[in-house]
Amino acid sequence: MKNILLVLSVCFSVSNYGQYNSVKINSKKETSTYPLKNILSVKDDSFFDQTLICPNPIKRKVSIKNAVLDKITVYDTLGQLQKSFVFLNNTKDHSINLSELSKGVYFIVLENENKTANRKIIIN
Repeated sequence: MKNILLVLSVCFSVSNYGQYNSVKINSKKETSTYPLKNILSVKDDSFFDQTLICPNPIKRKVSIKNAVLDKITVYDTLGQLQKSFVFLNNTKDHSINLSELSKGVYFIVLENENKTANRKIIIN
């Protein structure tokens, strides 16, 4: 008996995700429906509403203001970890040096206790 692996590739944007509850796959023999629950969940980052990341686009350093942070991680667009910063003080303003990274789009993950928020930055 041969096993067959079905790879599901569906593209969603912020504007169209809410209208889909499931994806229907039609094959020659059967039609299957796969639920989309928790696949594209969006975290509530209202804790970081007042957080300001500037400048954006950046050249070398980026400032994060109005957020007490435990950790900042920087990922490239492929999801690969590029840099990580841990903060031991309880200040609301932070400055991190990203001059080692090449030009491009990156994602910063802000963490405080069990709360996280994702922000996009561009390095010129």
